[in-house]
Amino acid sequence: MNFGEQENIASQTLTDYGADRFRMLCQGAGIDGVETEKFITTFRRLLTPWGNLLIGNQPHWMSNIGDDHSPIEFSVAIINQQPEVRVLMEVQGDSPTVQSQRTAGLIFNEMLEREFGASLERLRLIQELFLPEKMQGSFAIWNAVVFSQGRAPSFKIYLNPQAQGVERTQELIEEALIRLGFPQAWSVLNQTVTRRGLQLDEIKYFALDLVNSHRARVKIYVHHHYATPEELEIACSAANNYVPGEASKFALAMSGGNQLLSLRSPFTCPSFIEGNDECPEEITLYIPVCAYAQDDRVVSERVHNYLMSHNLNSSLYNRILKSYATRLLESGVGMQSWVSYRRQLGKPRLTVYLSTEAYRVYPPGTVPASTKHHLKFKSAVAVNEHSKPDSLDVC
Repeated sequence: MNFGEQENIASQTLTDYGADRFRMLCQGAGIDGVETEKFITTFRRLLTPWGNLLIGNQPHWMSNIGDDHSPIEFSVAIINQQPEVRVLMEVQGDSPTVQSQRTAGLIFNEMLEREFGASLERLRLIQELFLPEKMQGSFAIWNAVVFSQGRAPSFKIYLNPQAQGVERTQELIEEALIRLGFPQAWSVLNQTVTRRGLQLDEIKYFALDLVNSHRARVKIYVHHHYATPEELEIACSAANNYVPGEASKFALAMSGGNQLLSLRSPFTCPSFIEGNDECPEEITLYIPVCAYAQDDRVVSERVHNYLMSHNLNSSLYNRILKSYATRLLESGVGMQSWVSYRRQLGKPRLTVYLSTEAYRVYPPGTVPASTKHHLKFKSAVAVNEHSKPDSLDVC
């Protein structure tokens, strides 16, 4: 993408630019034209009115959704049936403050309930924990919408466990899980997903499916700093969908064989469903593939090879990438930012996360949104025993 093309993006609204990219994604995913236009209509409604401002040369609010601080990210699940496409978004407030984002996000979710039938019942049980009036943190509310051909859109909400300060993260998570009917869940997580301590295994997001169903999930996203594939394997081991060896092999495949993921930290996400808090129903592993590849061409080769080796639909992935890309894959890195893996109903499910690149294309060989400044420790013991600045390494 050259300078002129980037200037053209700046002169568009986020709604128009996003709708064009979303249409290309749907077309690549093989969604028929009539259904695609229904999806686009819903997309435009969800971005009204906050998406009607011009994109400009820099974001109005420095969202952490996109590596270029765009408030929108697309993703598509590669499964051997009709694919799901998803939009993650951070509704923009009137001013660039977390309080304004909080207000806009609450109004948005009330609209989802009123117009789309989203269920806010569980959100209201925990709202005071994660959305205090004088909240802290880098974000207030994110939302996601999932589109699948022949089905009504479904919605999710993402909340900030650090909304009352980093030091209260565990307290908020434990209390929220209890209120939602999962009193034993924290002790389970503490033995596997957060076993290295909350500095190394940092809880970043708390999410709910906004649907009225006994299968509606409660999800906790954990950022694993300075983690090895083996440590990610342990983090994934408590879930019902765990298959020994899958997590570490996936981490190695997506990171190009890296034995230590220090350039940018991966995530795991255990999810709980009604009636079982003894272990997560599923766990998803997210690898920031853009941080461990020279360019998007390398990423595409890794994903294609992984899909082929697991008898998943590699041709679908190739069509999606060809349709969505607005530049040569080798001319930048980060259009494909994350790749995730989980077993769903016993079958592999791989999801690719796609940046809009509305504000920036990262040059080949760079590390988008690097976590190199995150304080790291050699072990969980070191976290507890060392607190002075001169005892810390910076990765």
